[in-house]
Amino acid sequence: MNINIPEALSKEIQNLFSDKIFLQDSEEAIFQNSCHVFSLLEKYYYRYVEGDTKYENSYKKVCSVSFRSFAKHCFKRFSNPSEFTKVYGVWHKYRRKTPTYGCVLLDESLEEVVVVRGPTAGDFLSQWTFPKGKIEKNEGPVDCAIREVIEEIGFDCKSVINPQYFIERKCGLRNQRLFLVPGISKTYQFKTNSPNEIQYIAWVRIEDVRSDDDPRSRFIHLKKMLDKLHQFRIENEEIWNSWKKPFKLSTSSHDCLKIPVFETPICPCHVCCADKENIKVVLDEHKDGRFQGVKAEKKEKEPYRMNRRVLPFHSLGSRKPRVISSCNESGTPWEHTPIALHTIHAIT
Repeated sequence: MNINIPEALSKEIQNLFSDKIFLQDSEEAIFQNSCHVFSLLEKYYYRYVEGDTKYENSYKKVCSVSFRSFAKHCFKRFSNPSEFTKVYGVWHKYRRKTPTYGCVLLDESLEEVVVVRGPTAGDFLSQWTFPKGKIEKNEGPVDCAIREVIEEIGFDCKSVINPQYFIERKCGLRNQRLFLVPGISKTYQFKTNSPNEIQYIAWVRIEDVRSDDDPRSRFIHLKKMLDKLHQFRIENEEIWNSWKKPFKLSTSSHDCLKIPVFETPICPCHVCCADKENIKVVLDEHKDGRFQGVKAEKKEKEPYRMNRRVLPFHSLGSRKPRVISSCNESGTPWEHTPIALHTIHAIT
């Protein structure tokens, strides 16, 4: 197989191997060195497959040159080729045990989740799975999950992730944990930062996947995790239902906008605060980019209801329904009293 590594990348790989003579080291040193070398080789590998080509061409290259072939070529060119088999075996065994962390992003209805799939290599059809990845050295589980979600789908869940709520299962020798992040708008435009690892990003209905009994299905691994999610829902019904109801008011700012925010324990839902008479004022100020919020009067007799069409902050620019809610003079909601909600369409 012809593997032509660019000169600049070759120099970096050569420096990596300059002080590594694995077969003369102790078992512990071999383990430490192999983990260090192969973790960097993985990064060099993806730089190689991307190269200067467009992403659509990179898929063909990543399918034709495996990481193992790339690593073996590097050992042959920059180190002792006889070292490769033993060192690769040590590293591969370690990687099989390395835990993975990621997130289950649920939509506002809690009926759909975001899934990803890698490029198809030859006759091998890659499986749909959740955005996740292996933990790195000196990295915590939550930090790993946040990093992997950003890399794979371009979504930063740092402000909405809660380490208390997760599902996990044993996958071979590896433990897999996924943190639950509900209330994500389906209008959000996901975009991968790892085009050679992720080729497709999609929303799927939970029940559609769980009802798929085909053992050859590309959802088979996904289904096992969604069964865990179903179990979480049954065992934590109160928490699950609370994710549908924003209950706490805080303040968020973005550029010129200062917006009161209802938020659940782990998922903020951003709303404009106004009463029925002040809606026009809110709209006018929003159009001018100087929305500061409007005081509202208490609505004692109107029934309490929470409109499910509250949208996350990142979708404020879209032409979607927006929920307008009452608040008192201090800017906080009246707790345990009715709140009148009014819906405004097509805020531009």
